[in-house]
Amino acid sequence: KHWSSAAASYRRAIEVKPNDVLAIRSLNNLGSVNFELGNYAEAEEAYRKAIERNPVYADALVNLGNTYQQRAFALPEGNTRRRELLNTAIEQYGKALKILPNHSAAYGNMGFALFNIGAFKRADTAYRRAVFLDPRAYNALNNLGNLYLTLGQRAMGNGEDGRSYFRQAEIFFKQSWIINPAYQKSKRGFEVARRLLHSPP
Repeated sequence: KHWSSAAASYRRAIEVKPNDVLAIRSLNNLGSVNFELGNYAEAEEAYRKAIERNPVYADALVNLGNTYQQRAFALPEGNTRRRELLNTAIEQYGKALKILPNHSAAYGNMGFALFNIGAFKRADTAYRRAVFLDPRAYNALNNLGNLYLTLGQRAMGNGEDGRSYFRQAEIFFKQSWIINPAYQKSKRGFEVARRLLHSPP
């Protein structure tokens, strides 16, 4: 009910003055309502309309990228369309960053998409940039933890010592958890990293 009334309000604002600044923001907000409801096609349409009316609307570009990511994750791993959607998401974040180079969320979300196509070095760079721009970006710190946890596990799988990666993962998870103690993903990640760090090589 809450989302339905919000969507109705945004639609009214769009109808009154379609090219007004408020209407363009309402299009972005309407996209976000549909995104939250899992209506990704409707969300994409609203974001695209907002961008058509304001091509330098960085937040709408980031939100459009997020929509592509969610559509990608609805597909099974190994599906070629999944990778295409993630690359399209990365492209949208890149456009947003050309407009607003200090957009922490754009870097963080780009990092997540890069991680999911296996571009680990680029993901590392994007996550670190997100944290540099917003030191309280606990989600980006958590994702850095997951990245280094993955690197450590890959090292072990290759017969190498992954403890340096696990040590770094532990640090990132702890930083995320300190910033947001309610964020259970960081707590669980911290416990996994610590267990792997102290297990026999």
